[in-house]
Amino acid sequence: MQVSKVVSTSLKDIAIPEAGGVGCNFCVQIMDQIIQNLMNYILNIGVLGTCAGLCSNLPKKLESTACNLLCDAVGIEGFVKAIQAADLDPIYYCQLVKTCEAKDCPSSKPNCVTIDSVSVNPGSAGLDAQFTATAQYTVTDEIGAGEIQFALMPVDGSGEPIGSGDMFPNLEKGTFNAQLQFQPSNINQQCEQQQQPDFFTAGKEYEVVFVICEGQCGSGHPHTKLFGMMRNNFNITNQEGEGKIISVSRKLLKFN
Repeated sequence: MQVSKVVSTSLKDIAIPEAGGVGCNFCVQIMDQIIQNLMNYILNIGVLGTCAGLCSNLPKKLESTACNLLCDAVGIEGFVKAIQAADLDPIYYCQLVKTCEAKDCPSSKPNCVTIDSVSVNPGSAGLDAQFTATAQYTVTDEIGAGEIQFALMPVDGSGEPIGSGDMFPNLEKGTFNAQLQFQPSNINQQCEQQQQPDFFTAGKEYEVVFVICEGQCGSGHPHTKLFGMMRNNFNITNQEGEGKIISVSRKLLKFN
Protein backbone atom coordinates (compact mmCIF):
# COMPACT_ATOMS: atom_id res chain seq x y z
CA MET A 1 0.00 0.00 0.00
CA GLN A 2 1.43 3.39 -1.00
CA VAL A 3 0.62 6.73 0.61
CA SER A 4 -0.57 9.31 -1.89
CA LYS A 5 0.58 12.35 0.07
CA VAL A 6 2.31 13.30 3.33
CA VAL A 7 0.15 14.57 6.20
CA SER A 8 2.24 16.54 8.66
CA THR A 9 -0.45 17.01 11.32
CA SER A 10 0.68 15.67 14.68
CA LEU A 11 -1.45 13.46 16.89
CA LYS A 12 -1.89 16.12 19.55
CA ASP A 13 -3.43 18.57 17.04
CA ILE A 14 -6.33 16.28 16.07
CA ALA A 15 -9.31 15.99 18.37
CA ILE A 16 -10.39 12.42 17.67
CA PRO A 17 -12.12 10.21 20.25
CA GLU A 18 -10.42 7.04 21.49
CA ALA A 19 -11.72 3.68 20.24
CA GLY A 20 -11.90 1.96 23.60
CA GLY A 21 -11.96 -1.83 23.65
CA VAL A 22 -10.63 -2.28 20.08
CA GLY A 23 -7.25 -4.02 19.82
CA CYS A 24 -4.34 -2.75 17.73
CA ASN A 25 -4.00 -5.85 15.54
CA PHE A 26 -7.73 -5.96 14.80
CA CYS A 27 -7.83 -2.25 13.99
CA VAL A 28 -4.89 -2.38 11.57
CA GLN A 29 -6.02 -5.58 9.83
CA ILE A 30 -9.51 -4.22 9.20
CA MET A 31 -8.45 -0.72 8.17
CA ASP A 32 -5.85 -2.17 5.81
CA GLN A 33 -8.73 -3.83 3.94
CA ILE A 34 -11.29 -1.01 3.98
CA ILE A 35 -9.53 2.36 4.26
CA GLN A 36 -9.05 2.73 0.47
CA ASN A 37 -12.74 2.11 -0.28
CA LEU A 38 -13.87 4.39 2.54
CA MET A 39 -11.56 7.20 1.43
CA ASN A 40 -12.80 6.93 -2.16
CA TYR A 41 -16.40 7.03 -1.01
CA ILE A 42 -15.82 10.04 1.27
CA LEU A 43 -14.04 11.96 -1.52
CA ASN A 44 -16.49 11.12 -4.29
CA ILE A 45 -19.86 10.91 -2.54
CA GLY A 46 -19.53 12.57 0.84
CA VAL A 47 -20.46 11.29 4.27
CA LEU A 48 -23.83 9.99 5.34
CA GLY A 49 -24.94 10.90 8.83
CA THR A 50 -24.39 7.52 10.49
CA CYS A 51 -21.76 4.83 10.79
CA ALA A 52 -24.19 2.32 9.31
CA GLY A 53 -24.79 4.57 6.31
CA LEU A 54 -21.09 4.92 5.56
CA CYS A 55 -20.09 1.32 6.25
CA SER A 56 -22.96 -0.12 4.20
CA ASN A 57 -21.07 0.95 1.06
CA LEU A 58 -18.37 -1.66 1.61
CA PRO A 59 -18.79 -4.68 -0.70
CA LYS A 60 -18.40 -7.45 1.88
CA LYS A 61 -20.66 -8.02 4.87
CA LEU A 62 -17.74 -8.88 7.17
CA GLU A 63 -15.99 -5.63 6.21
CA SER A 64 -19.18 -3.65 6.80
CA THR A 65 -19.66 -5.24 10.23
CA ALA A 66 -16.06 -4.53 11.27
CA CYS A 67 -16.33 -1.00 9.91
CA ASN A 68 -19.40 -0.38 12.06
CA LEU A 69 -17.56 -1.64 15.12
CA LEU A 70 -14.62 0.71 14.55
CA CYS A 71 -16.85 3.65 13.62
CA ASP A 72 -19.22 3.24 16.57
CA ALA A 73 -16.20 3.25 18.91
CA VAL A 74 -15.31 6.86 17.98
CA GLY A 75 -18.47 8.21 16.33
CA ILE A 76 -19.01 9.10 12.68
CA GLU A 77 -17.26 12.49 12.86
CA GLY A 78 -14.18 11.14 14.60
CA PHE A 79 -14.09 8.13 12.27
CA VAL A 80 -14.15 10.24 9.11
CA LYS A 81 -11.68 12.76 10.50
CA ALA A 82 -9.19 10.02 11.38
CA ILE A 83 -9.55 8.38 7.93
CA GLN A 84 -8.85 11.70 6.20
CA ALA A 85 -5.85 12.44 8.43
CA ALA A 86 -4.42 8.92 8.06
CA ASP A 87 -4.52 9.17 4.25
CA LEU A 88 -4.45 5.43 3.50
CA ASP A 89 -2.08 4.51 6.35
CA PRO A 90 -3.91 1.97 8.58
CA ILE A 91 -1.32 2.01 11.38
CA TYR A 92 -1.46 5.81 11.65
CA TYR A 93 -5.27 5.71 11.66
CA CYS A 94 -5.19 3.28 14.59
CA GLN A 95 -2.69 5.50 16.39
CA LEU A 96 -4.99 8.49 15.92
CA VAL A 97 -7.88 6.70 17.64
CA LYS A 98 -5.50 5.34 20.32
CA THR A 99 -5.96 1.63 19.55
CA CYS A 100 -2.26 1.40 18.61
CA GLU A 101 0.52 2.91 20.66
CA ALA A 102 2.64 5.69 19.17
CA LYS A 103 5.96 5.46 20.99
CA ASP A 104 9.22 6.61 19.40
CA CYS A 105 12.80 5.80 20.30
CA PRO A 106 14.15 8.19 22.95
CA SER A 107 15.92 11.27 21.58
CA SER A 108 19.13 10.08 23.22
CA LYS A 109 18.96 6.82 21.27
CA PRO A 110 17.10 7.50 17.99
CA ASN A 111 18.06 4.15 16.44
CA CYS A 112 16.81 1.86 19.20
CA VAL A 113 16.11 -1.04 16.81
CA THR A 114 18.96 -2.60 14.82
CA ILE A 115 19.11 -5.56 12.44
CA ASP A 116 21.89 -7.92 13.50
CA SER A 117 21.87 -10.50 10.71
CA VAL A 118 19.92 -12.02 7.81
CA SER A 119 20.57 -15.59 6.67
CA VAL A 120 19.08 -18.05 4.18
CA ASN A 121 19.17 -21.81 4.68
CA PRO A 122 20.02 -23.62 2.50
CA GLY A 123 22.14 -21.12 0.63
CA SER A 124 21.84 -23.13 -2.57
CA ALA A 125 19.22 -25.74 -3.55
CA GLY A 126 16.70 -26.73 -6.20
CA LEU A 127 13.24 -25.39 -6.95
CA ASP A 128 11.52 -28.00 -4.76
CA ALA A 129 13.60 -27.29 -1.66
CA GLN A 130 12.17 -25.49 1.35
CA PHE A 131 14.16 -22.34 2.15
CA THR A 132 14.12 -20.52 5.48
CA ALA A 133 15.15 -16.88 5.74
CA THR A 134 15.93 -15.76 9.29
CA ALA A 135 16.45 -12.19 10.46
CA GLN A 136 17.73 -11.32 13.93
CA TYR A 137 17.14 -7.86 15.37
CA THR A 138 17.73 -6.14 18.70
CA VAL A 139 15.44 -3.65 20.47
CA THR A 140 17.12 -1.49 23.12
CA ASP A 141 14.06 0.65 24.00
CA GLU A 142 10.38 -0.24 23.69
CA ILE A 143 8.61 1.24 20.65
CA GLY A 144 5.01 1.42 19.47
CA ALA A 145 3.29 -0.09 16.44
CA GLY A 146 5.21 -0.88 13.27
CA GLU A 147 5.90 -3.64 10.77
CA ILE A 148 8.47 -6.10 9.49
CA GLN A 149 8.82 -7.15 5.85
CA PHE A 150 10.64 -9.81 3.88
CA ALA A 151 11.13 -9.39 0.13
CA LEU A 152 12.53 -11.82 -2.45
CA MET A 153 14.01 -10.63 -5.74
CA PRO A 154 16.46 -11.67 -8.46
CA VAL A 155 19.96 -10.28 -7.96
CA ASP A 156 20.11 -9.20 -11.62
CA GLY A 157 17.15 -6.87 -11.10
CA SER A 158 14.81 -8.67 -13.49
CA GLY A 159 11.17 -8.92 -12.43
CA GLU A 160 9.23 -7.34 -9.59
CA PRO A 161 10.01 -8.38 -5.98
CA ILE A 162 7.57 -10.48 -4.00
CA GLY A 163 7.30 -10.60 -0.25
CA SER A 164 5.44 -11.04 2.98
CA GLY A 165 5.24 -9.16 6.24
CA ASP A 166 3.30 -8.41 9.37
CA MET A 167 2.65 -5.60 11.80
CA PHE A 168 3.41 -5.51 15.51
CA PRO A 169 1.48 -3.53 18.14
CA ASN A 170 4.71 -2.82 20.02
CA LEU A 171 8.22 -4.19 20.53
CA GLU A 172 9.78 -4.70 23.94
CA LYS A 173 13.48 -4.69 24.74
CA GLY A 174 15.34 -7.82 23.66
CA THR A 175 16.80 -9.72 20.73
CA PHE A 176 14.37 -11.53 18.43
CA ASN A 177 14.21 -13.64 15.27
CA ALA A 178 11.74 -13.41 12.40
CA GLN A 179 11.43 -16.17 9.80
CA LEU A 180 10.07 -16.57 6.29
CA GLN A 181 9.70 -20.10 4.88
CA PHE A 182 9.16 -20.56 1.15
CA GLN A 183 9.36 -23.17 -1.59
CA PRO A 184 10.26 -21.78 -5.05
CA SER A 185 8.24 -24.35 -7.03
CA ASN A 186 5.19 -23.60 -4.89
CA ILE A 187 5.53 -19.88 -5.63
CA ASN A 188 5.91 -20.64 -9.35
CA GLN A 189 2.67 -22.65 -9.23
CA GLN A 190 0.89 -19.67 -7.71
CA CYS A 191 2.27 -17.46 -10.49
CA GLU A 192 0.95 -19.89 -13.13
CA GLN A 193 -2.48 -19.93 -11.49
CA GLN A 194 -2.51 -16.13 -11.83
CA GLN A 195 -1.34 -16.44 -15.45
CA GLN A 196 1.98 -14.80 -14.68
CA PRO A 197 5.50 -15.98 -15.59
CA ASP A 198 7.46 -18.08 -13.07
CA PHE A 199 9.23 -16.01 -10.45
CA PHE A 200 12.06 -18.49 -9.79
CA THR A 201 14.33 -19.94 -12.46
CA ALA A 202 16.89 -22.71 -11.93
CA GLY A 203 20.45 -21.48 -12.27
CA LYS A 204 19.75 -17.92 -11.04
CA GLU A 205 20.84 -16.05 -7.92
CA TYR A 206 18.29 -14.32 -5.69
CA GLU A 207 18.33 -12.21 -2.55
CA VAL A 208 16.14 -11.92 0.51
CA VAL A 209 15.71 -8.43 1.97
CA PHE A 210 14.53 -7.79 5.53
CA VAL A 211 13.12 -4.43 6.64
CA ILE A 212 11.82 -3.26 10.02
CA CYS A 213 9.97 0.02 10.56
CA GLU A 214 8.16 2.00 13.18
CA GLY A 215 4.75 2.78 11.71
CA GLN A 216 3.99 1.75 8.13
CA CYS A 217 7.13 1.30 6.03
CA GLY A 218 7.31 4.07 3.44
CA SER A 219 4.76 6.33 5.11
CA GLY A 220 5.49 9.99 5.71
CA HIS A 221 3.32 10.34 8.80
CA PRO A 222 4.53 11.08 12.33
CA HIS A 223 5.87 8.15 14.34
CA THR A 224 7.25 6.49 11.19
CA LYS A 225 10.88 5.44 10.83
CA LEU A 226 12.89 2.96 8.78
CA PHE A 227 15.18 1.31 11.33
CA GLY A 228 17.17 -0.70 8.83
CA MET A 229 17.42 -2.96 5.82
CA MET A 230 19.66 -6.00 5.38
CA ARG A 231 19.95 -8.61 2.65
CA ASN A 232 21.54 -11.95 1.83
CA ASN A 233 21.78 -14.04 -1.33
CA PHE A 234 20.79 -17.60 -2.22
CA ASN A 235 20.96 -19.70 -5.39
CA ILE A 236 18.40 -21.86 -7.19
CA THR A 237 20.20 -24.85 -8.72
CA ASN A 238 19.08 -27.60 -11.06
CA GLN A 239 19.04 -30.09 -8.20
CA GLU A 240 15.82 -31.52 -6.78
CA GLY A 241 14.91 -30.89 -3.15
CA GLU A 242 12.05 -31.45 -0.77
CA GLY A 243 9.58 -29.09 0.83
CA LYS A 244 5.95 -28.09 0.53
CA ILE A 245 5.52 -25.03 2.73
CA ILE A 246 5.28 -21.34 2.00
CA SER A 247 4.41 -19.32 5.08
CA VAL A 248 5.43 -16.60 7.47
CA SER A 249 6.38 -17.81 10.93
CA ARG A 250 6.05 -15.47 13.91
CA LYS A 251 6.66 -18.06 16.61
CA LEU A 252 10.01 -16.50 17.52
CA LEU A 253 8.69 -12.95 17.68
CA LYS A 254 7.86 -11.44 21.04
CA PHE A 255 4.67 -9.51 20.37
CA ASN A 256 2.15 -8.33 22.93
